Amino acid sequence: MRWHDTDTSGPRALRPLQRRFAASVLFLLLALAGHAPATSAEISLIDDTVRLSPLTLQRETVGVRMQTRGPGTERWRSRILWLQGRTAGDPTGTAGGFEGGTWQLRHDRYGSYSVNLAQSRPELMLSSDLPEQRVASVTGNRSFDLGPRQLTLGAEMAMLRQTDHVDGWQPRRGAGYGLDLQARELRRPLQYRLRAESFDRHFAPVTGRPLPGQRFANQDRLRLDTHYGPAEGPQVLGGYSWQRQYPVRGPITARAWYAGLRLPGDALPLVRIRQDWRWQQQQRRNAPGTLATRSRELRWSGALSHRRAVSAATRLQLRWFALEDQASGRLDRRSRQLELDHSRQFHFAGIRLQAGPGVDYRLQQGFGAIERLDPTFRVNLSGRAHRLAMRLGTHSMRQPSDAFVSAYGLRLNYRYRLNAHMLGLAYDHALHDQRQDVSMDLWRAGLYWRYGFRLGGDLRS
Repeated sequence: MRWHDTDTSGPRALRPLQRRFAASVLFLLLALAGHAPATSAEISLIDDTVRLSPLTLQRETVGVRMQTRGPGTERWRSRILWLQGRTAGDPTGTAGGFEGGTWQLRHDRYGSYSVNLAQSRPELMLSSDLPEQRVASVTGNRSFDLGPRQLTLGAEMAMLRQTDHVDGWQPRRGAGYGLDLQARELRRPLQYRLRAESFDRHFAPVTGRPLPGQRFANQDRLRLDTHYGPAEGPQVLGGYSWQRQYPVRGPITARAWYAGLRLPGDALPLVRIRQDWRWQQQQRRNAPGTLATRSRELRWSGALSHRRAVSAATRLQLRWFALEDQASGRLDRRSRQLELDHSRQFHFAGIRLQAGPGVDYRLQQGFGAIERLDPTFRVNLSGRAHRLAMRLGTHSMRQPSDAFVSAYGLRLNYRYRLNAHMLGLAYDHALHDQRQDVSMDLWRAGLYWRYGFRLGGDLRS
């Protein structure tokens, strides 16, 4: 559960919300009045990741979503989706709000196509310096067989228009292109994917989400991923990525390789544990040689299954990372991380109880040295119409300068469901202490009600 400021005082914040609310009501009335006998519609509150297309809208969103079946035939089926919301985890509204829509067209033989539109603009005074953006794209995907393999080819072309105070509210335009090829061998358990992307200097949609460690704007990149092995057996992973950025001081090229291994739970004779191994190495440098780094990462994770009458699970993850600054040596660093959590389930009198501790320990030496320790304890209790979730945790961080920060947190979330109604109560409490005699005591509480309904038939039909 996430809490958001609902204060829309002031003409600057109120007028856009009024216009959007009126447009939403008008859209709903038109759908009910003109198309209710032939279409169906769904309106729902969302607190989840929303994806329209890779280059337009991919965000963790809190807001409202509406979808309905569009015009079509027996072979061509279409769907219209509209949503409005804010970024999850942004209670002050500093990231502004956004809205988007898509019209998707699907055919069993000729593939799927869509037209997507996303818009972001500041709503509150805290986000008045953010740019106003509109990004539109056209996508297409089609699957076909080529010999003993099944291929899926996808493409997207996006255009962006942006205005902000930095350029005196003069519009800037950008373009982004993506091409995706996925293949699956029919005679052996081999899958691979090749994706190429190109963005000009002004294409940076704030509603999009690039891959971890990457960003949009002013770069080209190519990525290949391979996967060999059956779904229930050992699997071998591998891949290569190439990326080139074009800053003012000259292009920066990054190359990365990775290899991985997945072992099922019965790979070891005595212990049932699913394992994931991954090794990655990356090299980044520019033409003058002022930037040259090499990073290496080894990651292992294991999920242990307990052979007991009571359901239990244990997960352990180890990570080692090293970065070598080959240009100046000032950015050299090493880090180690350990994550461990355990949970057990109990059933009694129609109630399910799941509880368990966890810990996250990180140690980084060299540039940006830091030591962190985060123990937690979680409890989830559910039965029929009631559900209660609790999380209790502490966080401590130490730096070589003897700076020390500790935090204690408690989070509660209770939900009661009756038919289509759901009533919830959320509470969050945090204490922050520092050695410089600076402390904070923060809390927030929220009461919410949700009602879910459906107009017409099933949208998946």
